[in-house]
Amino acid sequence: MAGPPFGRRGFGPPEEITLSDFIEHAPDKPEPLAERQKRWAQESAEAWIAHDAVVQARDEKTIRLKALRLAKQAADAETERQRAAEAPSRKKRKPAQPKT
Repeated sequence: MAGPPFGRRGFGPPEEITLSDFIEHAPDKPEPLAERQKRWAQESAEAWIAHDAVVQARDEKTIRLKALRLAKQAADAETERQRAAEAPSRKKRKPAQPKT
């Protein structure tokens, strides 16, 4: 029997299940606890390494984007200062005096 001992890909009505189906899919020999714990520790270490790489990449990207944003803000502020210096100064007009 190929695949898991339950319905087609886990969907639909289950087929008839016998004990031999479970025995067929069971590991030949149970893994000793010490070996399982060692494997789990290795998998955990690998997961942490992958997680740390993702965090480091995110932090580097954040730093790069912040530097770009600050540079753009500085350039925009400089452009605004230059426009203000080039524009002729306009004197404010006094409000009209009401006629009495």
